[in-house]
Amino acid sequence: MGNFGKIKIAGKLDTVSFSFFNTLASLIVIAIIFAYFWFSKSTIQITQEGVYISLIAGIIAVLAVLAEATAYQIGSLSTLSPMIAVGVVAITVIGGIVLFKEVITPKIVVGILLAIVAIYFLSS
Repeated sequence: MGNFGKIKIAGKLDTVSFSFFNTLASLIVIAIIFAYFWFSKSTIQITQEGVYISLIAGIIAVLAVLAEATAYQIGSLSTLSPMIAVGVVAITVIGGIVLFKEVITPKIVVGILLAIVAIYFLSS
């Protein structure tokens, strides 16, 4: 495979391997959380709508990890990490507004604008 598909920050993983191990680490954390609920005999609420939303979020998360790994092939960690973080926040806010009818406040708008300014300073 040569250098094609190698992630610049890791230098030793291709995009698919990076995505796999990232997802594996997530599954370990999820298993620990479920074990906590199991042993504490807490109730987990499951609804059909919640399952659908979770499945869609999971698909988006896997695509995001693949996009992140691909981005690291061409850019530096110091530039890409703030961009990715702001992107996650922006998508979450937009999703909350569109899907869950949350209200956008002036505080949220200011926060997003400050994050964009931070990206500018970090990437220059």
